[in-house]
Amino acid sequence: SSLSMTLGLPLSTTHRKILELEASGFLERVRSGRSTHLVPTRRSCVELDKSFEEMVSTLQRLYRDGPGLGQDRRGSASPERL
Repeated sequence: SSLSMTLGLPLSTTHRKILELEASGFLERVRSGRSTHLVPTRRSCVELDKSFEEMVSTLQRLYRDGPGLGQDRRGSASPERL
């Protein structure tokens, strides 16, 4: 219910999505007394690492190429990119 409130989603939607993530191997439930904690699985961590590496690579490429592909930093067309 805490996750549902934090995300602003109905409890039924949150429950359904958690079940989907568990079935896909991305989350597991760990009981601690009366509480249940959601824990990312190894698979989840590996996929997040891949996504992060792709994002960093994209940002490096964008930084290297500058704003507006096909334009130099002044906004004119770069001859090498035409």
